[in-house]
Amino acid sequence: MKWLYGAVVLSMMAIGIFSIMRFGYEPAPVGVMKPTMFSHPEELGAVTYRRFYSPIESKKLVVVGVPPQPEWHREIVKGMIKAAIAEKTPFNSIIIEEQMPPFDVSEFANLQVHKLPTNSKTQAELIDKISELKKNGERILVYMPSVYSTHAIEGNAVSRYEKTTGETLFSITTGPLSLGPDQEHLVDPPCVGSARDERGTAKLGCMILQSSRMQYRKNLKAEKWIGFMTSPKPEDFLLMVAAPGQVGGPPTVVPTKLRTGESNR
Repeated sequence: MKWLYGAVVLSMMAIGIFSIMRFGYEPAPVGVMKPTMFSHPEELGAVTYRRFYSPIESKKLVVVGVPPQPEWHREIVKGMIKAAIAEKTPFNSIIIEEQMPPFDVSEFANLQVHKLPTNSKTQAELIDKISELKKNGERILVYMPSVYSTHAIEGNAVSRYEKTTGETLFSITTGPLSLGPDQEHLVDPPCVGSARDERGTAKLGCMILQSSRMQYRKNLKAEKWIGFMTSPKPEDFLLMVAAPGQVGGPPTVVPTKLRTGESNR
């Protein structure tokens, strides 16, 4: 039996070393919402808003980042907007990153839309617009790509805004949820080593992969939409979603500039 015990210990050590090499010394993210099934992405968005009603209402500002594709990630944001209206705390303005794919919010007649660059060199337009809207007492939703919104990527839009203004942003970032090893290629941005991480975005992918692997032993099947949320850091939340019938397949191709967190300006 000693040899069996030794083999188990060595195996655990090997897994630990691999995890450190792949994910670094970052602590495991804190679970916020266990894997839960939903009938539609909008429902997931509504639940997310109500879960964070107090901090969003307190700050009057929330940053929501989604991958440019697939487009159903935008339905999560619509669900949040609808829930805010239902709770009688509607967003007055939405700031939309100008490089993002079209996001039709015309059904919300009282929602003012401001399209502008959120990741420009100085971020002057973003900073000035948020300051202006805050002075008017508005509730603000900032909509941008996931590589801009996460606190995991140093030097991205959120981190530079915080460094310039001294304000901590409350952010929710959506991404894919891998349900097994055969689906890990769906994780985007890819989780790769620093030598291959030319754009500096792999840390978000590794965070998604690390969180996804926490659920593999549950053998989840995407019979409906599955949402799972963790909190890598305070006021930073990662909402991972698996679509119904999700299976292995080629990774989604997204515009290079949005995927890497670069701006046109």
